[in-house]
Amino acid sequence: MSVPTENSVNVNFFGQMKIETAFGVIDEQDINSVRIDKLIAYLVLNRRSVVSVDVLSAIIWPQGVENPYGSLRGLVFRAKKILQPIFPDKSFITASKGSYEINRDFDVSADTELLSVKINAVTAAKAAGGHYTATDDDLKFLDSRCFAFMESLSSDIWGLPVGTYYNSKMLSYLGSVLDSLYEQGRFDDVILYAAKGLAIDPLSEGLHEKIIKSLLSQGNRKMASDYYRNTIRAFMQEYNISPSNNFKSLRKIITNF
Repeated sequence: MSVPTENSVNVNFFGQMKIETAFGVIDEQDINSVRIDKLIAYLVLNRRSVVSVDVLSAIIWPQGVENPYGSLRGLVFRAKKILQPIFPDKSFITASKGSYEINRDFDVSADTELLSVKINAVTAAKAAGGHYTATDDDLKFLDSRCFAFMESLSSDIWGLPVGTYYNSKMLSYLGSVLDSLYEQGRFDDVILYAAKGLAIDPLSEGLHEKIIKSLLSQGNRKMASDYYRNTIRAFMQEYNISPSNNFKSLRKIITNF
C-alpha cells in the first residue's frame, strides 16, 4: 500500500501493527504498550463507528479498571503523544461527546481490508470459471502479509477471537493461491508459501499435505516420506494430538507414488 497524500494512512496488522503516513512509520516497538496497540487496533477496525468510552474500556481493561473515563483519557493522551511524529498537524484519534474514533479527515487503508479484496477476487474468479490463477501480485502480498494477526494480542480476550478470524481468512486465501501454484507446476513456491502458512497454524493438515504432494511431484519421494513421518511425530509428541485418518492416508500415496 502506498501513501500518496498527507491524509493517507496505511495500517498493517499481520505480523505486528505498523502505521505509515507521509511523515514516517511507527510500529509496535515504538509504541511499546499492548494497551495502546489494542486501542488503535480496535478503533481502526471499527472506524466506521463511534466507539463509546464504556465499550472501549471493556475491551482494553476486560477485568475492569477504576475510573474508566480518566484511565481511557490518559491512554488516549499517551497514544496521541506517541503518534505525533507521523501525525504532526492533526490527531489520529479524536474524542467527541463521551466517545472516540479515528479522525475522519484521514483516508485509512488497512491490510485486513486488502485481504478481503483479494478473497473476493478469488471468489469471483471461481464463480465465473471455477478456477483462480495466482499472480505475482498474490505472492508479493503473501511475502509482506502472510503472518499471524498481531501476535502481541494472541492471548488477549479480545485479540484472540479477532486474530483467529483474520488468520482463518489469510489461510483460506493462501490455500487458493497454493492450489493455483500447484496446478501451474510451481512446486517450490507451493512449499515456500505453505511453510509461511504453517508459521500461522502449524497444525494445518492441508498445508502439510500440499508440501508432501509437491515434494512427490518433484520426484522427492524420500523427502516426502521423511516430512510425513516428522509431521506425524510432531503432532503426537509436541501437540499431543492424532492426525486425521485422511492425513494418515497420505502414507499410501507416498508408498505408491
